[in-house]
Amino acid sequence: MEDDIPPFSRTAALRAKLAPLDIETDPTSGESLPASTTSKKQATALKILDEYIPESPSDKTVNILRAMIKHIPTLGKEEVFTDIAKEPDLAELARDYMNFVVFPLRAKGNSTPAVWSLSSRFFEDSLPEGEFESQQREQARLKKDAETIETEAAHIVPFAMASFSEVQRPWAEQIWSEIHRLFPDVKDFKPEHINDPSNCLTLEANLHKQFGKLNWALELTTKPNTYKFVSFSKLPSGIRKMGLLPNEYVTFVAHGGRYPLPRPSLLNLHAAVAHIYHASGMSDDFEQILEARTQITCLASDGSTPIAQVLMMVI
Repeated sequence: MEDDIPPFSRTAALRAKLAPLDIETDPTSGESLPASTTSKKQATALKILDEYIPESPSDKTVNILRAMIKHIPTLGKEEVFTDIAKEPDLAELARDYMNFVVFPLRAKGNSTPAVWSLSSRFFEDSLPEGEFESQQREQARLKKDAETIETEAAHIVPFAMASFSEVQRPWAEQIWSEIHRLFPDVKDFKPEHINDPSNCLTLEANLHKQFGKLNWALELTTKPNTYKFVSFSKLPSGIRKMGLLPNEYVTFVAHGGRYPLPRPSLLNLHAAVAHIYHASGMSDDFEQILEARTQITCLASDGSTPIAQVLMMVI
């Protein structure tokens, strides 16, 4: 996951019951509690947040925890309610959620590796005899009769989440444990699955970058393979003017059935994290942290580089 290693949190590791990445998870652990139990836990958690005293005017603890309660899927809410009730240091809890759930899903750029790109010769060789020429004719007709745009493969869960050294492994294990705990529907999705086609979309380059930045997302609907397009305030206005954005609702179709459609639970994870990222008010902070970390080798002469944030993600 590149070279950014946030502080390792012992309490978060205990909450996640940290386990090696190759340990199988319990498929029943995501079952929800009775509604009466859930409502009591929620009431307790909200009361604790109402009584929280901010440490400073810029303290975003309550914003983060309320965003978690609102946007984490139903099966994960139980864990959030329990965390709030049991964790004596709510600021640390909020920081752990951001460091080990939200920030890792915020890609730093178009990190989909070149391995996704296949040469035209490989593509030609992989098709049955005669089909390649047919594809070429169809493509020529498409370019003549319709507007086209270049697209590229984009990970839903960022590729960086499966790219880590042995030194970074404890941090990576903690991230995956927290995600599996709060999003039980993706418990079977692990680092070795990062390049699975179900974790892939094909997007125009600008949309790819903004998808990785969590500035837009696709929300589940009750209709199979149909999603609602949602965007956030940081989505550049130029993209809207370019006419690149899809309609309000998007339906995925598998042409030929050769590859699976994007996995709904992964898009749900991305959408939930995008909502939390913006609703918590932490999107600006994260951009500042990223900028500060790029300056660590050339500190500003005026002393303006926020060293504390470079060394530790602070709320």
